[in-house]
Amino acid sequence: LWTLCNINSSLSVMISLVYWIALYNPERHFLDFENFSGHLLIAAACLVDVFISDRPWRMIHAIHAIIFGGVFGIFSFFYFLAGGTNYYFEPFVYHIIDWAHPLRTLLVIGGVTVFLVIFHSFFFLLYRMRLVCSKQYKVRKEMARDGSRKQGEEKSEALLDNYQTRGELEC
Repeated sequence: LWTLCNINSSLSVMISLVYWIALYNPERHFLDFENFSGHLLIAAACLVDVFISDRPWRMIHAIHAIIFGGVFGIFSFFYFLAGGTNYYFEPFVYHIIDWAHPLRTLLVIGGVTVFLVIFHSFFFLLYRMRLVCSKQYKVRKEMARDGSRKQGEEKSEALLDNYQTRGELEC
């Protein structure tokens, strides 16, 4: 399951950027919930997830998104060879991955691979920031607990002294 989280996190940011920069066309696409949820909301949820989950991140896990991207690249090639079309009956899944232009397509796949590693590194950095924040919170919580314990002990001693001086308590 953590493999899917690694793939989804890096890929969702990649999909959001590629879609809104290179694929979105206002003449062909509507600005509706489907567009926002599939091309923006998922990336935002993944960013929030880094801070609210306790899942560790490792740099080596960038390989998961790279493998997934490679599998998708191979799929799109065979889809092209089989005569597959997109929603608009064009002979490619996305125009930036059009195997009729193999050099451009390979450069796009190579660039996406590099950016998947960069995005995974970004999530790793967020994870490290979460660890620092968590450690600071625990230290402050411990200091506050120790401080209140000392204050409680001081109050107890003061009350005990007060009772002893008034003669209400004999020890």
